[in-house]
Amino acid sequence: PAVPGILQGGSVVTHARRTMDSRFGAHRLPFIFLVVLVLTPMLMLMPQNVTSFAPGNLPKRAPHPHQGVIPKVPFDTKPDVTLTQQDMLKIDEGELWKHSWESNGIGGGIAIRDIAAPRDMVFEQVAKLEEYVGKVPFLKALRVYDRKDKGEEIIEKAEYNLKIAPMVSYEYFVEHHINKHLGILHFFLDYDRKSDFDDMQGKWILENHPTKPGWTRAWYQIDMSLPKRMPKPIKALLTNQGLASAIEWVKKASEEQGLMKHGHDGHGGAAAHFTAISLRANWLVAIFLLVGGLAVSGFVAFRAVIFAPSGARQPSLETGATSTPSNRVVDPSGGLELKRAEPFLQ
Repeated sequence: PAVPGILQGGSVVTHARRTMDSRFGAHRLPFIFLVVLVLTPMLMLMPQNVTSFAPGNLPKRAPHPHQGVIPKVPFDTKPDVTLTQQDMLKIDEGELWKHSWESNGIGGGIAIRDIAAPRDMVFEQVAKLEEYVGKVPFLKALRVYDRKDKGEEIIEKAEYNLKIAPMVSYEYFVEHHINKHLGILHFFLDYDRKSDFDDMQGKWILENHPTKPGWTRAWYQIDMSLPKRMPKPIKALLTNQGLASAIEWVKKASEEQGLMKHGHDGHGGAAAHFTAISLRANWLVAIFLLVGGLAVSGFVAFRAVIFAPSGARQPSLETGATSTPSNRVVDPSGGLELKRAEPFLQ
């Protein structure tokens, strides 16, 4: 019986549209606004997935134009840097120490930072390449395409895809030499594949903290030769700023993991306590957007109903007739007849 009624007013689509208009009417805008603000925090909290591919699944690529232009750094030694007593005091107080340089088109830098987590836990963050996405700034995708186990050393080759801006992205291929026993990860370009960077090499060296049990002192060094056509702001982002951001994401991820695993039993202390703030940051922002969206949507709907034009004709509840709102109000306490204030703007 319902079908003929629908068809009398037109098509099913027309009937559905009329039904939506009758139910939402003037409240369509706050409804849409609410949906957007509910979906936004859900998208913020959505995890990013990374896929590892076997060597046969990747297309063959041309080799890099050269086999390296940056002088190779020693694999198993700390960066060659002289630290003053003031530098050591700064590091012991938990601050980031870094030094960068540029010479003949090659930029490099060294960073040192104490991390409130055991060395094995920090090394796990550095060595698990498949988990880099979502932690490393600007890293859109990572694919491990080759892996060899040589006893204490593991060699992994991975494809990186950086997205600096909507129209600016770079692809490069890196060979990693991972030695958990020594706490060292040494990396450089895979010269069998052509990368957008001219050359790159670096290393992580992780050591047990000399005075703080359960802490790690992290050394990070990187040298890069970037294309001449690359804009200077992006070069600065990848070299000087990238030096600090690299060691910062490792510190944050390690201390958050230590906090979840050990709580406040000594593996982190005050530093681990403060990382709890960043651990809950996304949830707080999501809740704030959700509550704010509900409040704003409710206010817009309330205002649309209450503050209607004073001359609007409204349907009567009993007869269905229309009547014009009166501008007279009776005071319930004394029965006095008061004149309702007219709107300032008609």
